[in-house]
Amino acid sequence: MNAGHRVPAITRCVGLALVLACVACNCQEVEEEAHAFLTDESHLACRTSSDCVTVHVGCAQIEDALCGQVVMNGAAARSDDWDHLREEINACSLYTCSGCTVPREAQCEEGLCR
Repeated sequence: MNAGHRVPAITRCVGLALVLACVACNCQEVEEEAHAFLTDESHLACRTSSDCVTVHVGCAQIEDALCGQVVMNGAAARSDDWDHLREEINACSLYTCSGCTVPREAQCEEGLCR
């Protein structure tokens, strides 16, 4: 390989560190957006437990997740806003996790999915 075309290892490492730092910064914003979405009462409103669904969010560090799962109403789960946010959440799951084997059961309690 021609030495003039080689990128020093330190440059590659610094470049990778900057990319990961940028992703981490963006992922913090995604986590905040997810928390806002998941605590918005319009996304949690229900009349019966059948209105509520459990959605898998994987390994992302979402404050409201339990065993990689979150609860919301079906309308929120089918919304374009959630689809877009879920894509961003998936992009922030930079590592693999074993997850939890206990399914989270979505229930309607006092008019909110929990």
